[in-house]
Amino acid sequence: MRTSDSVGATGVILLDQSTDPYAPQAVKASMGALFSQTVVKTGFQDFSDWLKAENARLIGSSDKADMDYMDAQYPDPCILLMGSEREGLAQDYLKLCDQVVKIPMQGRSDSLNLAIATSIILYQIYNQKRKSVV
Repeated sequence: MRTSDSVGATGVILLDQSTDPYAPQAVKASMGALFSQTVVKTGFQDFSDWLKAENARLIGSSDKADMDYMDAQYPDPCILLMGSEREGLAQDYLKLCDQVVKIPMQGRSDSLNLAIATSIILYQIYNQKRKSVV
């Protein structure tokens, strides 16, 4: 939530059985960002229906994607969809995405912490917006 706030995003959507944003540890970790972000918890069907009704652009992340996150053009506005650290995005969610990007990896690690991966892509989206405004 802090990174979402830092890049000027308006909110966080928590899908399915995700974390509790009001758990004491989450509230503390948000450093107050919980109170500046709209937080919505919902399931797949409601999220899918909302996307269609809003005609929102959905950008997913997957280590199996062909497109490097640095090469992508992010529409304004867009929604960044990240999966769980252990399993990534489920196929149903990947099918909803208009575009899927990956963070290239070197070395022995095959993945990043979810918060770090989310921050990297959010800042790329933010930097594209900053450059287009200047």
